[in-house]
Amino acid sequence: MNKNTSNIIIPKKVQYIIETLKRNGFKSYVVGGCVRDSLLHKVPKDWDITTNAEPNTIIDIFNDLGHKTYEVGKAFGTIIVNIHKEDFEVTTFRCEKDYINNRKPSIVYFTKDIKEDLKRRDFTINAMAYNYEDGLIDIFHGKSDLNKALIKTVGNSSDRFFEDALRMLRAIRFSTCLNFTLDPLTKNGIYINRSLIRNISKERITTELTKIFSDKNCYKGILTLFETEIIYDIFQIKNYTLENDLKLLNRFSHIFYLDLSLEEKLSFFLFIIYKYILKASIESIRLKECLSYPNEVIKHINTNLKYLYNPINKATRLYVCKIINEFSLENLNDFLQVYSAYILILEDKVYEEILKDFLKEKEYIIQNRVPISLKDLNINGKGLIDLGIKEGIRIKKILNILLEKTIENPKLNSKEKLIEEAIKVANNI
Repeated sequence: MNKNTSNIIIPKKVQYIIETLKRNGFKSYVVGGCVRDSLLHKVPKDWDITTNAEPNTIIDIFNDLGHKTYEVGKAFGTIIVNIHKEDFEVTTFRCEKDYINNRKPSIVYFTKDIKEDLKRRDFTINAMAYNYEDGLIDIFHGKSDLNKALIKTVGNSSDRFFEDALRMLRAIRFSTCLNFTLDPLTKNGIYINRSLIRNISKERITTELTKIFSDKNCYKGILTLFETEIIYDIFQIKNYTLENDLKLLNRFSHIFYLDLSLEEKLSFFLFIIYKYILKASIESIRLKECLSYPNEVIKHINTNLKYLYNPINKATRLYVCKIINEFSLENLNDFLQVYSAYILILEDKVYEEILKDFLKEKEYIIQNRVPISLKDLNINGKGLIDLGIKEGIRIKKILNILLEKTIENPKLNSKEKLIEEAIKVANNI
């Protein structure tokens, strides 16, 4: 127990909860990530409180004082306490056993001993509790591991990963985002138990991968995903050669250090997985089967993959407009960071020259406000109908011809000139 932990400053509302429980004869502490982040001089996102008061008692104490409580996780000992419009999780000290599908305990029982509660937690740096009266409770030397920049499981790593297989990805995520080293036994535990990740839902896997790829240090995480071989179980890859894949990663490594959006980093990572490791055709890729992202993110990634698989092979204005329209200008600019780096790695002079011409044409299109889609034309289907042109396929065909003409000559994009051109086109089709 260490009372000299001056950089843990408990917020007033949290301290109010701790003091209220104390006045009613109960012990309580801030616990987990908020203690870890405070010791790292970071601002905690959440303040979780743990106590030896049982759920019904927590409800009664705070309801009697006029505070709202919510029984969202009561079965697991968690009550949400609302203090002046802010919610806090207050959880009874608990033990867990008999885990189902390597994810959730089937049996939860309460305990009066904070040390028993800390034993069930994932990593030593997350297994610390604190209050002003007792100081830091750190039976697994989490503070020491913070100072060593070490991610280490509480107790036997295989036991922790069998209880909750998602902890393997959480270990890699913490190692990535904190730039910590994985304890050798913990890293080996991931390797030994990696197949258990197949029991975890794609939604939870996606959440952890997103956090890894969103970090500026993501390459560290990517490397660990391969070194522990857990990545092969996530994507159910049976035939692989780790040594070759690590060389491949090294070849492309600097791309992951670029200032890229999540979608660009994910796209290139998936490109490596599908094209170089699985040697799969682009037609066979089914992202929704292994990842859980919104449709617009999947669409974005699929468009990126399309042009990584099939590099840009011409730079005509019409073609460049088509690609801008397919991506959106913002997404295309993001993609071109990845694409340019990839083409340079390939050392293909033909594609390099095409890319230079493509970038020049793109700038011309932007500077001259060249229309890239039908909605950019200063005439629409109604305008053509008003000219006496009958509705139907013919209208769309005329509009597409007008678009091509204005792409080649942006000065045509005025209503008067387009009406004149539309009449000429209509007379010839």
